[in-house]
Amino acid sequence: MPLFMVKREVFEWIRTGQKSIELRRGRAREGDKAVFQCGQNILRGIILKKEEGKKHEVGSWVLNPS
Repeated sequence: MPLFMVKREVFEWIRTGQKSIELRRGRAREGDKAVFQCGQNILRGIILKKEEGKKHEVGSWVLNPS
C-alpha cells in the first residue's frame, strides 16, 4: 500500500474529490490502495487504474477516495 506525503492543499483536493489523479515519477508502487498523509490527517483510497511509462514519462493513478 503506497504512502504519499502531501501538502494540506493537495490533501483537501483529494478529500473533496477535486483531484482524482495522482502523478508520480518512477515505477508504480505495489498495491491496490493508496494512503495520503498530511500531518496527522490520513486519507485512504482505492487505486482504480495504474499507468507506467519510461524513465522520462510520468506514472499516474486514478483514485476513488473512500
